[in-house]
Amino acid sequence: MSKVNLSRIATFLALMATLVWSSLAWAQDQNQTQSQSFDQDQSYHHDSITRILVTSDGLQDGRVIDAYIIKNTKNFGVFTNTPLKDLPFTVNVVGEDFMNNLGTMTPRDVFRRIPGIEDNAHSEINGFSYFRARGIQTTGTNNLALNGVPTGNIGAVMFTEDLGSIEVFSGPSSFMYGIGNVGGMANFNTKRPLWEYATKIRYGTYNNGSLFAHADIGGPIITDKLAFRLNLLVQNGKTAIKPQSLDRKLISGALDWRISDDLLIQFYASYGEHFQQGRQGAFTAEWDNPKGALVIDAPNNTADYRTFLPFIPDPPDPEKLWVSKDTFNDYKIYLIGANLRYKINDQLSVRAALLNNRWKRKTLMTINFFTPDPDIYIYGVSPLIWDRKHTGGYFYFDGNFNTGPVEHKLTLGFNGYFKEEIGIGSGGSYMVWYRPSFSLANAVNNNLNSLNLFARLAPMYKQSDTLNYNVILADEIKFNDQWQLFAGISRVSYQLRGFNAAGATTSDFTRSGFTPSVALVFKPKPWLSTYASYIETLESAGVAGATYANAGEVMPPMVSKQYEIGAKASYGDLYFTLALYQIERASTMVENNTLTLGGRTRHKGIELSAQTRLFESLNLYGGITFNDAKVIKHTTRSYIGKDPVDAPKITAKLYAEYDLPFLQGLTLTGSINHYGAVYTNSINNLKIPGHTIGDLGFRYAANILGQDMAFRFNVQNVTNERYWYGGSGSHLVVGQPRSFSFIGEVNF
Repeated sequence: MSKVNLSRIATFLALMATLVWSSLAWAQDQNQTQSQSFDQDQSYHHDSITRILVTSDGLQDGRVIDAYIIKNTKNFGVFTNTPLKDLPFTVNVVGEDFMNNLGTMTPRDVFRRIPGIEDNAHSEINGFSYFRARGIQTTGTNNLALNGVPTGNIGAVMFTEDLGSIEVFSGPSSFMYGIGNVGGMANFNTKRPLWEYATKIRYGTYNNGSLFAHADIGGPIITDKLAFRLNLLVQNGKTAIKPQSLDRKLISGALDWRISDDLLIQFYASYGEHFQQGRQGAFTAEWDNPKGALVIDAPNNTADYRTFLPFIPDPPDPEKLWVSKDTFNDYKIYLIGANLRYKINDQLSVRAALLNNRWKRKTLMTINFFTPDPDIYIYGVSPLIWDRKHTGGYFYFDGNFNTGPVEHKLTLGFNGYFKEEIGIGSGGSYMVWYRPSFSLANAVNNNLNSLNLFARLAPMYKQSDTLNYNVILADEIKFNDQWQLFAGISRVSYQLRGFNAAGATTSDFTRSGFTPSVALVFKPKPWLSTYASYIETLESAGVAGATYANAGEVMPPMVSKQYEIGAKASYGDLYFTLALYQIERASTMVENNTLTLGGRTRHKGIELSAQTRLFESLNLYGGITFNDAKVIKHTTRSYIGKDPVDAPKITAKLYAEYDLPFLQGLTLTGSINHYGAVYTNSINNLKIPGHTIGDLGFRYAANILGQDMAFRFNVQNVTNERYWYGGSGSHLVVGQPRSFSFIGEVNF
């Protein structure tokens, strides 16, 4: 947990400089030729470091929009190297160039720009990669994948400096990845090696004062046979929240080995550290003193603070830390993986991957509890230690064949993971309600270290393990140039076991089921696709708790359904999508003191997004989502007809870049994001107002002293808007204050 000192930073930077310049000198002696494309799957490995400028006169070569509009998936379930306009679902793909120009640190910074995707309170305070889509939280069992491998949400803290693209699927996804969330799924594709030598050095400051340096190096080792990619990052400094600091380090490497024209093997490994001193606390307006908690320094008459406020208080100053400065998040992330692509013949090919992932977390966190006076609160402090281990993979056969005039692309295979959770924390043994000072203003100086909370914890133990795997059969059927049919079915199997500190099994349940998906695509024009699709998905409902009449009963998986119709157009500089969807989501409820699966919520909406270039100087990317969500079945009749928690009726986003005509290479950037109001409880009497956030910046690219360079300056939340992020009622988080970043870049 110690901070990085100047000598360690200097050593790390010296190492980066040595690697960069030695690699550059070595590469200048090599025969640098463009490699041949791997016939089977060009998009999977053929990454490149985009050079903003490649001409000596400082003129831009190519247009930024050509790099922003990604037209194919990369490695998303059964859909590999598939044109987005042919997909009968809503999928957004953001590439390395867009992330680079935005100056992003985490996927959360990217999700802020993707139409139809909403931010998440868990990501705001923890740096997680969760999001909301179509009014549904994606913090469940299996909503994140890495290089196409489901992770069970292990490794939720990611570094965008190491990512080549992010693919976001809106809607149910368990037909591709097994038990999962109804809202959506994100797949993170790490950077792949380069077949032409290039080096990019980035430096500057994130979030007002967190200094960083990043080296991205790649090139051939053996021409046309073996290539590498290396990313190195060091970051340390204060943030826009006072007093808070952030320390990040990353080293990652990748190799592509083209054994033959038909066989490609890929390797990837990384180690990352993410340490945040001063973890902003979440607030809640409804709470109940948990049974069995260890109470220290509790206020008198604690029960008096079981309160249901008539309104949500205004958020406090976002530039201040509203909890003790002793709180922290400490993550260490280990990844190692391999992929294989083998073309057996012109009709049959194989895809396979194996990923091992370990995520260690140590956290001292708080939840703040409002009282009827919004300036007075108490808070609970929770120490937590996790050690999560994950092994996952996939294996697919892809076959292309014809039945008469009808073309088929058939995929048969499986994916899955095994996950272990080892740890100890407030949920297992320890919680403290702490009130040394009642005032918000004095919270930061509360000394939590003197309580020795981690010393009070019991030894770590294996709390649970999870096995999730999915057998898939899918067929993309092309009748002619206008009509296509997608049909798929998967057999989902899920096992979850719980253990106590003595190692005894406390719960063990296994469930499985089929999830079908079918879609029809009609193309009236080559550039226009229309579609209608139906998807089912499964969510784990767990085991009935001890307070229910059916205590211990293993609940069957919850089945949710989505209907979607839409249109996609790719015409010149325009990429346009329109989707109308309806999701019927299952949920648990209680009847006669018995836990059942009879609850239902209906989400209906319209999503519109577009990317385009106007007047040869203006790039636009944005969209709008209208979402009407209601509880349609529940035992508590007063809930019926109410909005689900944290489901905004509208989200709208617009990002723009304008190339100034009077100074070649200077581009103005800006965005505006609007999030609608949401309710934080089921009865709908507590509401977070909507908010609108604006960002501004510029980018200047030029050839200076014979080197291609770029400089980026971005200001987020220009007006310093005060707002809440929602997160299931008990997690209201103060939104980020105004912050700026400066990023310099040199390309070799």
